[in-house]
Amino acid sequence: MVLLRFKYGVVVGVLDTNLLPGLLSLCHFMETILGVHEITITSVNDGTHKPGSLHYSGRAVDIRSKIYPKPEVSRVVQEFKKLYDAEYDLIWENPGEPAEHLHLEFDPGNTNH
Repeated sequence: MVLLRFKYGVVVGVLDTNLLPGLLSLCHFMETILGVHEITITSVNDGTHKPGSLHYSGRAVDIRSKIYPKPEVSRVVQEFKKLYDAEYDLIWENPGEPAEHLHLEFDPGNTNH
């Protein structure tokens, strides 16, 4: 079982339900590869994101990753992409830096995956 926590101040004004299957699958990979039982969402509709960001339409979330070993986070990203890259974009942003996180978005048809 994995608990989803929201960092204090995270705003969830709208969340596209198409994001949920990918989020649940990512939670599964994090549980099995990292051995975690709690995952922290650090941003949904809040914060400042680039223009056109899918955060504003509830199609993207950021997840804390900086507290986990880098090789295992890399494996989570690789394994997730093998199965879900056609519908979801999973980006490991700023690895090794204070703002490190996983960015997950529902974006089918995006050829930049």
